[in-house]
Amino acid sequence: MRRHRDQVFTGDWEPIVDLATFYALAEALGDSKRRTVRRGVRRHVLTGIARCSLCGQGMGTRIPKPGGGVRYACVNAPGRKGCGRVTILARPVEEIVERIVRESLLISSPGPGEPAIAEAEVHELQTRRADDQSSLEQLARDHYSEHLISRGELLAARTPLQERIAAADRLIDDANVRRTKVITGPAQGSPDNRVIDIEGRRRLITACLEKVVISPAPRPGTHRFDPTRISVVTRAGEMMAVVLTAKMGIALQDRDGRVRLPL
Repeated sequence: MRRHRDQVFTGDWEPIVDLATFYALAEALGDSKRRTVRRGVRRHVLTGIARCSLCGQGMGTRIPKPGGGVRYACVNAPGRKGCGRVTILARPVEEIVERIVRESLLISSPGPGEPAIAEAEVHELQTRRADDQSSLEQLARDHYSEHLISRGELLAARTPLQERIAAADRLIDDANVRRTKVITGPAQGSPDNRVIDIEGRRRLITACLEKVVISPAPRPGTHRFDPTRISVVTRAGEMMAVVLTAKMGIALQDRDGRVRLPL
């Protein structure tokens, strides 16, 4: 048989099978239950979660050129309505977003009899620790470089600073360990085997964030990664931007200019 548009014509050649067999075979081959190929497994954490700031479309991924990294891209192609004007390296974006999620989830998960460490307390500890570290470095300069204080004065002032820094490190490390347990769940196998699959990581992200918004590079053709191109929208609808601060490095800032989460 020969088909032209919606019409079927009988051919003038010897048939291999009769019409009844042909139609039965076509029906069997077209049965969806016979499909053995599964849908493609998602390979990137932020596919569809990352959004283009220019057109609002979900971003897909772009296969890298040899030697390049995978990039999230606003795709302009048949079936895709993106503007095609925004791309960004995938791995550093994923790392920053997952750090935001870790900070946004339970900052501590205390065991029986252990005090809970609130998020604000951890941030305060980090700020005080940074101040003490700066004071410690200034003491060293005052003694060794500027010769403004004696060795006895150096030791007297250094000891309490070092003790406070050590105490803050213990509390911060403890909170990080507990937060890791919240994120990963119980470890399986070796202590280093705390791995969540991509779908699990996506569920954690979407539990905290509605979307991740990626802005275009300030100059077209710029390939250097810029974390300040990232903003996040929380489940409560609050938009916060990734910023760079002199004191804390990468941090998250709300619309009122308040730094909310040091990353």
